[in-house]
Amino acid sequence: MQLKNLIDLDRLTLGEIHELIKLSNNIRNNPWVYRESCRGKIMASLFTVPAVAAQMAFQAAMYRLGGEVIRFDSPDSTSFLRQGSLKAVVSAVGGCADLLVLRSTAEGTAAAAALYSSKPVINAGDGEHLRPCETLSALAAISDKKGRLDHLCVGLCGNLKNSPEALSLIQTFMRYKGNSFVLVSSPEDTLPQYIKDSLDAAGCKYTEASGLDEMISALDVLYITCTQKENIGKDEHTEREKILSEKVIERAKKDLMVIPSELCGVEMEDVAADDERVVDLTEYGLYTRMALVLTLLQNAGSCGKRKVPHSTHPSRCTNPKCITRTEPYLPNLFSEAGDMLECKYCEGRMLI
Repeated sequence: MQLKNLIDLDRLTLGEIHELIKLSNNIRNNPWVYRESCRGKIMASLFTVPAVAAQMAFQAAMYRLGGEVIRFDSPDSTSFLRQGSLKAVVSAVGGCADLLVLRSTAEGTAAAAALYSSKPVINAGDGEHLRPCETLSALAAISDKKGRLDHLCVGLCGNLKNSPEALSLIQTFMRYKGNSFVLVSSPEDTLPQYIKDSLDAAGCKYTEASGLDEMISALDVLYITCTQKENIGKDEHTEREKILSEKVIERAKKDLMVIPSELCGVEMEDVAADDERVVDLTEYGLYTRMALVLTLLQNAGSCGKRKVPHSTHPSRCTNPKCITRTEPYLPNLFSEAGDMLECKYCEGRMLI
């Protein structure tokens, strides 16, 4: 597997995803075999927004592989803009570290960083866009418990509009044969239309519902998400209900997997939260990150010098959250889909 960066799981083949899950299982079962695998290597943790669970998971992964970590002292007050351009920061940090892990509010940050970094880049989250590491953790857990990643009925419940974890999970699961989806949310928090269009194009069946009561008996997997602070305005507040109650979970299959979002708590009734069908992703998250770090560092020697592509179109992305809005030197990179242009950084769409 010649994986150079992890920007989006869509850039990996299903075979490569399987290899990462297989490696994470090997590490989980034989951790002592890998404890010196990254000795002498340094990971740079570039989190410009607070994300304690994700940052600690990456740091623990590197330490358990025998490596070291450098990071910002105060991520709350640090931004790439204050330190210079993303290009300059990536170049400078790349001279000190062997691997870069980025998390930012700007969508497409990791994709942009990978254009200029001489070292592997991991996308630990870019605003409301992608969460490939959390998705990989969920895939590893489901594969372990269910023995497969296809022909499953997957339910997603919560704020689907503002959940990068849910969007990443759907985009990956639609690539496997026979999967169907149940989307449970309030009307204002429903899945974005472009994701529904992708489901239709992939031939995936999906049902929308406002509650779990009537749908939970059909589910093989239930992923419960919530809105993170970085995804809402300063004056906005989310009121989370106890969306999984004892009464509701009693109607579920005996082998249902309930996966609360890895990076934020979810309010469930105590009895439901203690149900044996609720799976904690923490351990899976640690070992999938160890597999990612190890794979990328092993492949780093074959990366070579990056060649920055030329702009494909004269237009700039119109998404106000796209990294190109704050880093004007970035080339305009789009793919064409009918009469639409799709930004290769943030996947924002606009008419040609």
